[in-house]
Amino acid sequence: MPTPVPVTKVKAEPRSKSLTLRLTETKYQALRRYSFQTEMTHQDVLELALDQLLERFEKEPSGQGSP
Repeated sequence: MPTPVPVTKVKAEPRSKSLTLRLTETKYQALRRYSFQTEMTHQDVLELALDQLLERFEKEPSGQGSP
């Protein structure tokens, strides 16, 4: 069972964009399980993961952070 991640509210931005994401069935089911166990929406899980990735990217000296 994954360790629950503390939920941090994403700062509201004036506009939002829509995005379509295609996942394999395996990844989709893993996302569903994680969302259920952590009581987070799919949107919140994916935004949190993206925020963490972009934060690491910005901290890299060359701006070329590894995923």
